Amino acid sequence: MRLVPWVKAREKLIAPLLLVAAAVAWVVAVVWHVLAAGLPLWSMEAARSIYEFGFGGKTGEPPEAGLLALAGYLGKGGAALAALYAYFKVLDLSADRLWLRFFYRNHVVIVGLGEKASRLALSLREAGHRVAVIELNENHGAVPALRAAGVAVLPGDGRSADVLHQAGLQRADALVCLTDSDAANLRVALAARQASERRRRRAPLRCYVHVADRSLRQIASEAPHYRQQDRHFDGRVLDVVDVAARVLLTEWAPDRVAPLHEAGAERLHVLVVGADALARAIVVNLALQAHYAQPQRPVVTLLDPLASQALVQLTAEYPALSTLLEVRAQDVSLPHLSPSRLTERTGQASDGAASLPTLALAFVTLERDIDALAAGLHLSRLTRGWPRRPQVVVCMPPHSEVMGAVGVDNTAEALGFATFDRYSVCSGAYLLGDAIDRDARQRHEAYLAKIEAAGRPLRNKPTQFPWDELDEMVKASNRRQVEHEPVKRRALEQLGNSAQTVELLARAEHRRWMADLLMAGWSYSPQYDWARRRHNNLVAYEELDEATREFDRAVIRQMLPDAGPPAA
Repeated sequence: MRLVPWVKAREKLIAPLLLVAAAVAWVVAVVWHVLAAGLPLWSMEAARSIYEFGFGGKTGEPPEAGLLALAGYLGKGGAALAALYAYFKVLDLSADRLWLRFFYRNHVVIVGLGEKASRLALSLREAGHRVAVIELNENHGAVPALRAAGVAVLPGDGRSADVLHQAGLQRADALVCLTDSDAANLRVALAARQASERRRRRAPLRCYVHVADRSLRQIASEAPHYRQQDRHFDGRVLDVVDVAARVLLTEWAPDRVAPLHEAGAERLHVLVVGADALARAIVVNLALQAHYAQPQRPVVTLLDPLASQALVQLTAEYPALSTLLEVRAQDVSLPHLSPSRLTERTGQASDGAASLPTLALAFVTLERDIDALAAGLHLSRLTRGWPRRPQVVVCMPPHSEVMGAVGVDNTAEALGFATFDRYSVCSGAYLLGDAIDRDARQRHEAYLAKIEAAGRPLRNKPTQFPWDELDEMVKASNRRQVEHEPVKRRALEQLGNSAQTVELLARAEHRRWMADLLMAGWSYSPQYDWARRRHNNLVAYEELDEATREFDRAVIRQMLPDAGPPAA
């Protein structure tokens, strides 16, 4: 599997190496011949013997004769490859096209060559996958490094069916659309959907489409063109920034740094320094995932000159956000704050008379590394005297060139904060990994089996279809339930496996499920109505019927040590 990319990464060295090997073999052969004849190496007789044997065609004994023949073959092969490579350069033919045409199978095709796409290509190569990249700009600065790593780079427009065909899409395992344009990514996916009908592989083409705009992402997720229609195509629309926020809140889960499951626990308070897409995604995912054994409405403080503008945008996109989080906008730049002003802006007080819950986490999401580094260092200094310092996480590469340029030690102990590389999610493990999908599918299939065992027909509701036919919103809800499972498992470890704990976490699971629907635009109605996004279970846990409460308890019971296979 790894031989073809390894050879491809060294294609320009093959001909010179063959010629060098031919020269070495020739020297060894003639020296061997002279020594076997008993002649001094620097004598005229030795020179005459070398000429007659090495150039004149005089036959020798088997060892040196075989080496001489090998030298001839290697020299001819090296010369032929060098001539062929020169021929390709003269005719402006790409050797990558030949590799893709004859040697690439089950590979990953990436369209676009920005920071995210480059990270993903290199990550997949390190994992041993064959990778082809389609980039419109043939002179992109990342091309040499990718080709050196064994990535086939194909110049062209990924929206063209011909270019996709040249990239070997009919034999590929996956396609990732990662250009900077949402519209271009969707056009590439549409072209791939049409081209996938001519695929030679039995497995469907897995297509991942990056769409940053939420409204467009929602429309595309519901459009039939980008979802699986038959056995040839399996599409998913996602936002890489949203993936980064989910991974960030998994690695730095609030309940790991604060006792949020215990009785009488203080409300969660998170500071987000920034107002970019990642900052907004963190707020959204906190609303979806910050649900613990003890009911609470977390507090989020946005600190940035554009914080109010970001909050207006979030409120417009998610009207239910204010019912799930208390979001405060502070339109100020962090470097301009003194310690006293920071405590005022975040509702903290050194004398214990805080107006807001104690800060547990602080995320710095400024896009420029130098700004993020400065903000992280300043925040660490400002909170140095606090009785309980928050865990500060700065979203920047841990080995950023900025740190080396300014002579900053990049260890967490020296910095006073942890780092998180937002582009680390651009890897095969995160974008193409199927662990969460597999668990979500397993739970959904168990849910369907339970319905059938009860003698009820399937397909009565949009949530009761087989996984491959499910609406993408239902799939996403199932995935989020799986992603929240570590939170519940930590609660079970802290509180024990008693019936009271199961009941507390069943309530938390119902609150998480309600948040999922509310953030998607659903509202309460006595009658369930999928088309109008109305649900009769959008009520407090105490108002649910016993069968629905038991369903929530079953979600928790399957996490107990002796629970056996997952339940619905």
